[in-house]
Amino acid sequence: MTDASVRALQSLRDFSMLKWYVIPLLAIVLFIYAVEMRKARASGNWDPVLAGLTLFGMDFFNETWNGWVLAISGR
Repeated sequence: MTDASVRALQSLRDFSMLKWYVIPLLAIVLFIYAVEMRKARASGNWDPVLAGLTLFGMDFFNETWNGWVLAISGR
């Protein structure tokens, strides 16, 4: 693996890098999803919820693909 890949893996597994603001930010995002889902149930318009899930799905797929490429090729 390259030096940058090794450093990235080391910092990924280092929980001291987790900052305090991540928890409230996650709570805000979950609150927004809950509000949008309540609105979608009332109005029947699920487009905002599906757009957010699509964006998350694309990012998840991209990061999974990058992880597989790193694990298989070492780069």
